[in-house]
Amino acid sequence: MIRDTGFQEQILAQRRLRAESLSAGLARSPGGGIGVMPLSGPQSIERVPIIVNLLLYAGDDLGFALLVYDADGSDSDLSGATVRAQIRANPAAQQVAGEVLCTIDGNAVQLHILGTVSQNLPGAAVWDCEMTRGGMVTTLVAGTVRTTADVTRDVV
Repeated sequence: MIRDTGFQEQILAQRRLRAESLSAGLARSPGGGIGVMPLSGPQSIERVPIIVNLLLYAGDDLGFALLVYDADGSDSDLSGATVRAQIRANPAAQQVAGEVLCTIDGNAVQLHILGTVSQNLPGAAVWDCEMTRGGMVTTLVAGTVRTTADVTRDVV
């Protein structure tokens, strides 16, 4: 299960939390909540994908699902969302080494790497899966792809 707890916080941080300064480091959000907010020093907002490394056997299919949840733990409404996933030799590679088939079913992102794709992958590669929802792009997962050569195959 993949819980995308960061997506909701990201939307809040970017669109809704236009906090107005009060006094002594206090801030009030548009919803009325008050909290302590540092006034000096470096600050960081982190939103990185969950690392999911794939170990494949060349020529074999691989299918799996990512379950997406909102910050409150409820199933995310993925109506109108789109997803795509690609495998490349490295993040800067111009050529796509393999396309991953993606479909959405409820709050599940179904991913499928065909055997014809895994057969032609390099031994080491990288991949990620990104979702566009409500105009926001979020990379759900990313990682490495290691492919082991198969033995049984058609003779050419």
